[in-house]
Amino acid sequence: MIELECRKRVFWCAYTLDNYLSAALGRPRTFHDDDIDQELPSCVNDSDLTSKHVYINKSKAQSIMMAPIAHAMLVQEDSTYATALTPSQVVSNNQPYSPRSLFHSTTIFHCSSFSSRKIL
Repeated sequence: MIELECRKRVFWCAYTLDNYLSAALGRPRTFHDDDIDQELPSCVNDSDLTSKHVYINKSKAQSIMMAPIAHAMLVQEDSTYATALTPSQVVSNNQPYSPRSLFHSTTIFHCSSFSSRKIL
C-alpha cells in the first residue's frame, strides 16, 4: 500500500512540475490529460500509511497531503484552458491575417501616412 501511494504522489508531482515548467518555458507539455487515468493520492499523512492499510484520520486535523492534492487538481483544471488551442490551430484560424496577406495592406498604410504629412 505504501508503494502504491508513493507512486501516485510521484506521478502527480511530476505532472504538476511538467505543467508549470512547460508554461514558464513556453514548451509543449509531456503529460496530456487525455492519457491520464491515474487517481489522485489519498489525503493521508505518511504516518497513517502502512504496508497493508491506509488509516484515514477521522479527527479534524488537516493532512499534510491536502495542499499537494488541491494543487494537482488546480493544475489539471488550468491545463484544460492551456490546451484549448494549439499554436498550429491559432495559425490556421488566422490564415487570412498571415504576414504575406498583410504585407500589401501595411504597404498601403505606410504610403498613405507619409503622403498626408506636410513637407517642411
